[in-house]
Amino acid sequence: MLNNKEIEILNKLIGGKSYSFKEISEKYNISDRAARYYINNIDYVLKILGYKITEKDRNVITLDKEQDFRNVFEILKENRKLFLEERQDMLKLILFFDKDGLNISEFSKDYEISRTTVKKDMKILENELKEHEIGLVYINGKGYKLSGNKQKILVKQEEVTEKTLNSVEDKTRIISKELLDRFYRYIKYEDIEKIKEFILKIEKSMKLSINKESYNKIIAYISVLLNYNEISGNNGELLAKSFL
Repeated sequence: MLNNKEIEILNKLIGGKSYSFKEISEKYNISDRAARYYINNIDYVLKILGYKITEKDRNVITLDKEQDFRNVFEILKENRKLFLEERQDMLKLILFFDKDGLNISEFSKDYEISRTTVKKDMKILENELKEHEIGLVYINGKGYKLSGNKQKILVKQEEVTEKTLNSVEDKTRIISKELLDRFYRYIKYEDIEKIKEFILKIEKSMKLSINKESYNKIIAYISVLLNYNEISGNNGELLAKSFL
C-alpha cells in the first residue's frame, strides 16, 4: 500500500498538478531513484484497482484526473496513518473544540503516532498560533489548552471548520476517516444539515444568491457560534454577536 508521501503525490496528481522526478526528489529530500520508486508504487496501486496509470512525457508526470477516484479513496482511507497536514488539522480540532483539551499521550495512543512526532507537530502548531496571538497552556494532569483573545480564537475556530467542510466536498483529495470522525464528534452532521436548511430559507426569503465560496464560510460561522456557549460558557453573548 502507499505511504503518506506517495498518497500526498497522488492527491496532487488527481488535483491536476504535474510533477517531474526532480521535483519529487527535491520536495521530499530523496534520491531520483526513490522518486521513481514512489511513482511506480502509485502506478501499481492504480493498475490493480482498474485505473489508468500516470503518463510520463519528457520527464513530466501527469494523471488523467477525469477518472472516478472514489474507490481508490475509500481503500486508501482505511489503510494508512495520518500525514503531517492531517495531524495538524486533527490537533487543531481537539484544541479548538474539545472542552478537556489535548492530552499528548492519549492522542499518541489513539492514532498510533509516537510521542516524539506529536511533540514536533505541537511545536509547529504553537509557532503558527503565536502569529495569531494565541498561546498554548499546559494544565498538569489534563493536557494543553488554548489561551489568548477569545475573538481571535473564534476566528481560528471558523477557519478550521471551514477548511474541513471544504475538504469534505473536495472529491480530488483523500481525507482520512479519523479526521472526519473527529470533526463530526464536535460539529454534528445533523447540525450541519439543519444549518444548510436555515441558509436556504434565508437565501430564498431575502432573494439572495450565495456563492459556493461563501456558503461553507457561513456554515462554519454559525456552527462555531452554536458550539460557543458549550465550550466557553454563557458569558460571551456580546463577543459572539460581535464575531458574527
